[in-house]
Amino acid sequence: MVNILISEDDDPKYIQIREHLESFLFSCTVQVKRSANTTLEALRENAPDLLILDMSLPTYEIAPGEQGGRPQDFGGLAVMDFMEFEELKVPVIIVTQYGAFARGSGDNMTLEELAEKASFDHPDLFAGLVYYNLVMNDWKSDLRDKVCKVLERIDKQ
Repeated sequence: MVNILISEDDDPKYIQIREHLESFLFSCTVQVKRSANTTLEALRENAPDLLILDMSLPTYEIAPGEQGGRPQDFGGLAVMDFMEFEELKVPVIIVTQYGAFARGSGDNMTLEELAEKASFDHPDLFAGLVYYNLVMNDWKSDLRDKVCKVLERIDKQ
């Protein structure tokens, strides 16, 4: 049984990812957390085999109908920073629907630069980046390939 934690605050995106994972992983459990803090709590309590991580996560989960909880552009990287600090060794696949991220300097970080940063800063955690696009289905085969690669690595350990 493969245990997967999806950290995603967008319900339609979460549902698409979960359904896709369940279409090729016949023996898996999927849990969802919608903020950086609840993701870290779940990782501390019961480390999954794999974390599917959104990049722009809010810090806290917001109850339905409440205001606030603005997603942080690099919330996913912050989660990975805490994972390293707390020695939470779970492979991470970043799945983002943004093609670029605004930096404080005013320019944008491309997906390639984001992947390089994640790989450099978190070589033991980072297992790849998938660009999610609701209109195109390319992300599905990319995610499947990366998940299968992670599971192969786990089987060899």
